[in-house]
Amino acid sequence: MDFEIKMDEGKKIAIITLHRVMTKELARQVLQCIKKLTEDHGIERLLSDVRYFPIDISPFDQYYFIYNLPKQSGNHPDRKIAIWAGKEDHSYDFAETCFLNSGQYARKFLDYDEALRWLTA
Repeated sequence: MDFEIKMDEGKKIAIITLHRVMTKELARQVLQCIKKLTEDHGIERLLSDVRYFPIDISPFDQYYFIYNLPKQSGNHPDRKIAIWAGKEDHSYDFAETCFLNSGQYARKFLDYDEALRWLTA
């Protein structure tokens, strides 16, 4: 599998771990799983572990995908997304900007504990 999703111990945060570079197709697959988690279990907190795999989606496609995310996965105004990226990886910087500009709660983090604190605040 190209990614895995597991729940934290409290069953409040879905942790998505990539096993390959993020492409448009992989983003669609992850989105389908997120939609199911939200619908079936009410999960509103997501931690995306992308530390070892940069994003390989054009800025235009990132913009389009992120701005349409609420339409595609259901509008969840309380959803928070933490992007846990590698220290040298700036490929997710534009995605973070798109999330924020579209009114979604998303932030890029370099530290796991800091991401968890933000998600649970």
